[in-house]
Amino acid sequence: MRAGPCEATGRKGTVTITNRILTVLVPEARTFLMQHALTRPVSAGEVLYPENTPFTHAIFPNRGIISLMGERADGGYAEQA
Repeated sequence: MRAGPCEATGRKGTVTITNRILTVLVPEARTFLMQHALTRPVSAGEVLYPENTPFTHAIFPNRGIISLMGERADGGYAEQA
């Protein structure tokens, strides 16, 4: 199932959602999530969770890709998008 962009009303008013996970939800579920969601821009290179901190919320990007980076035993870094 693939849906296109849709509108949802959240705490900051109506926003256009293009995230594929959120667009395929039934409207009632999407409305519930958006009433509790914080929407904000994310900059390239921004650290969303500092190292060794617990995940406290889910992130659903509207555009772009979020990757997970981790330090390897040899001191290098590995990235998974």
